[in-house]
Amino acid sequence: MTLADGPVPPVDQNGRAHFRLPLSSLPKRSPTMRYRLFSLLAALVVLSSATASAGEVVDMSGRQVSLTDRPARVFAAMSTTTTLVLSVAPERLIGTYLGSNSKADRFLPAGALGKPLMEVAGVQTIDIEKVAQAKPDVAISLAVPGIGDRFRGDMARIGVPVFEVKAERLEDYPAAFRSLSTLLGEAERAEAWAALLERRLAELKAARDAIPAAARRRVYYAESPNGMTTQCANAARAEVLALGGAINTVPCSGPTGMAFTTTIDPEMLLLLDPDIIVARFPQARTAFMTDTRFQKLRAVREGRIFVIPDLPFNWFDRPPSHFRLLGAIWLMDCLYPDRTKPDLAATTREFMRLFLARDLSADELAN
Repeated sequence: MTLADGPVPPVDQNGRAHFRLPLSSLPKRSPTMRYRLFSLLAALVVLSSATASAGEVVDMSGRQVSLTDRPARVFAAMSTTTTLVLSVAPERLIGTYLGSNSKADRFLPAGALGKPLMEVAGVQTIDIEKVAQAKPDVAISLAVPGIGDRFRGDMARIGVPVFEVKAERLEDYPAAFRSLSTLLGEAERAEAWAALLERRLAELKAARDAIPAAARRRVYYAESPNGMTTQCANAARAEVLALGGAINTVPCSGPTGMAFTTTIDPEMLLLLDPDIIVARFPQARTAFMTDTRFQKLRAVREGRIFVIPDLPFNWFDRPPSHFRLLGAIWLMDCLYPDRTKPDLAATTREFMRLFLARDLSADELAN
């Protein structure tokens, strides 16, 4: 189905127009009429192709989403979907969940800057009135049970259609970019993004599989500023540890999911005694290195506490995004510097150029 005003030619399941008018039916005595008819048919084919993304599109939840035109104003309802749209069509965002940061902003496309902050009283809260006033053509949300139902209800109240993407794990992202291209366009670029992710994930897996089980490093992920909050092994928020060939020192007892936030005490961390600690905040590294209670930790004694890169947003989590690929390669560099793996500098430069249209200088890459 398309949004062209008026009838459109029949199309097959791939969206190609088919015309069943035999050439023999064209009047042979009128070349001018024949030329006009062929011109009309060609115009209809172009029109059909140009409007193929409008009408009804299918999101990653399998839902038919009805649109009146190609979306020009997009409400990305969560920080994760904001990072996705920042790559696909940053100028169409009506707002952001990512607070302005001068260090981060210099890495973002110009079209992404100066957007109003959409959260109200905390992370991922929504001001329905503010969204309505911004007049988005579509809202993009995560395909998460429960959250999706509530969000679709909120958007239905103000007449905004919702397009859902699945982006819980990094392996979901190639399909997520391809899916978004059916909504927002940029199919050729989306295929380049998806191909890059698939290629680097395959290389990362090969490097990870070459590490013997006995040589895997045990890692603690310090998620909070004081270092005492973490994500256990089944959580998607901690998947960079597994992608980078590490063993998460904090196991889970339940099923896999987006988040399994766990708070531990100093005594428990001393019992875990990880080989390496990776910290979301530099304050956590300072706390571990200066607090006398942690001086017996192997990671402290050996100086193996690393602060996760966070430009233009965190490479591990919060927001969980496609930048987890860079985080996994960075982590593998920290854990296994002598092993063959994807080149971090080359991948970072390629990543920034493809996803954010930003060519990094040597100094920017080094810092």
